[in-house]
Amino acid sequence: MYKITLKIFLLIFIFFLLGYGVSWGLSYIERNVPLDGYLEYLVNRNKEYVEDNSIMNSLNETTPVEDTGSNEIEDFGIPVHISIDSVGINLDIKVGEYDYNNQTWTLTNGSAYWANLSDSILMENSNTVIYAHNQVNEFYKTKYLKVGDVIKIKTDQGKEVSFKYVSDTLVSPERGDLIVADSSVSQLTLITCNGVFSENRRIIYAEMITEESL
Repeated sequence: MYKITLKIFLLIFIFFLLGYGVSWGLSYIERNVPLDGYLEYLVNRNKEYVEDNSIMNSLNETTPVEDTGSNEIEDFGIPVHISIDSVGINLDIKVGEYDYNNQTWTLTNGSAYWANLSDSILMENSNTVIYAHNQVNEFYKTKYLKVGDVIKIKTDQGKEVSFKYVSDTLVSPERGDLIVADSSVSQLTLITCNGVFSENRRIIYAEMITEESL
C-alpha cells in the first residue's frame, strides 16, 4: 500500500512539474512577442507633435497671440489603477516608457501600463492607451467584455473616471494607427495579445461616460 501511495504521489508531482514547465514556457513566449509595432504609432505621433510645437513656438516669438479667453480642458491625471467588475479585472497601472535607444516599451508581468506617449485622461479629446499581457491576472478576461460594460480608472490626482466598452478589433503590427478610434469623446484604448503564438493584438475601445452618453 505504501509503495502504491508513493507511486501516485510521484506521478502527481511529475505532472505538476510538466504542467508548470509548459505554463512557464507559454508565458515566456507570450511575454516576448513585442508590442513595439503597435505602439510605434504613438512614438511617431509624438515626434510630429514636438516638431509642430517647435514651429509654433518659433512663430509665437515674432507673432502676437490673440487671447481667445477659452477655458482649459479639465485634466483628470494619468491612470494608476484599472477595475472592470463585470469580468473581474483589478490591476495597478504603471508608467510604460518608450526607450528610444532600444526602441522598446516597458512591459513586465503583474501590472498594466499606461503608454506615456498617449494622453492623460482629459474631459475632452483625449486618447489614453493602457496595455498589458494576455495573462489570467492581467488582460485575459477582457475577451469576455460586453458592449456597455463599465471600465473604471483611478488617476494620480485621486479621480475616478468611468468608460463604457464599445468594441474591439484584431490588428497586425503594421496597423498601429488603429489604436486610435474615430470618436467624438475622450477614449480609453486597451491593448493585449490575441494568443500565445500570434503577433496580432486585440485593441479594445471604450468611451468616457458623460451625461450625454448615459
